[in-house]
Amino acid sequence: MYILFQKATRVNKKQLGLGLISLLLFCVLYFVLDTKPKKQQLLEKSRSANLESTGIQIIQKEAKETLSQDQRDFITALEVQLNQEENDSLKNIRREELSSSWFKMGHPAISGYYAEKIAEIKEDGDAWGITGTTFFYGLQSYESEKLKSFCQKRSIKALEKAISLDPENVDYKINLALCYVEIPPKDNPMTGILQLVGLNREFPDNVKVLNQLGRLAIQTNQLDKALERLSSAEKLSPDNKTTICLLAELYSKKKETNLADKYVKQCNELIK
Repeated sequence: MYILFQKATRVNKKQLGLGLISLLLFCVLYFVLDTKPKKQQLLEKSRSANLESTGIQIIQKEAKETLSQDQRDFITALEVQLNQEENDSLKNIRREELSSSWFKMGHPAISGYYAEKIAEIKEDGDAWGITGTTFFYGLQSYESEKLKSFCQKRSIKALEKAISLDPENVDYKINLALCYVEIPPKDNPMTGILQLVGLNREFPDNVKVLNQLGRLAIQTNQLDKALERLSSAEKLSPDNKTTICLLAELYSKKKETNLADKYVKQCNELIK
């Protein structure tokens, strides 16, 4: 009986040992397999962040090569001051100086980059709106496809953020639509125009929306449609500079010389 008990005990211990080993292997395999995708996601996120960082670094490097020595020294001094600041408030002051300086030097992509860093800390509609508008200016002004694409992506991201924080601000929505007008999505090239038309339905008395629709109608040679939009805008705001200058362009295209001369003169007076 004792011998049988010993044998049974040895068998049970052996089974227990095998069970523990199996459990250990299961846990190892489970957690390794479970955490591997997360590690992969973190790695991909890190690589993506590095690519973003490399992108702006390349843009900055190329931009600095176009600056005068005094301008480079000034930017370098601001960068050193930024790195020396110890809190977000002071860092943002330096970022504002860098953003403003780069914009004045003709590099809105870098200006927008620093505005984006400010917005990430402030996290309000106004800061994100400034960021989106700065990048949008770059989208309109650059000739380089690389820089235009860089600015469009970041402008869309910033303006969507601004709209989520301040949904009543129509300007953000207009600029977002214009981002898609400047570089239409390949799968839906009418996205930007349809957004502007939707805004016109929602805000029929918004002069900025009417002006943009009028501008697009001129560009696509829909002159009667342009006249309809811009006449409505002029009635709502008779001294709006954009409206008057667009009407000057419109009447010049329509070969209506007297009206063209009238609006060209008004446009020049408003620009002064």
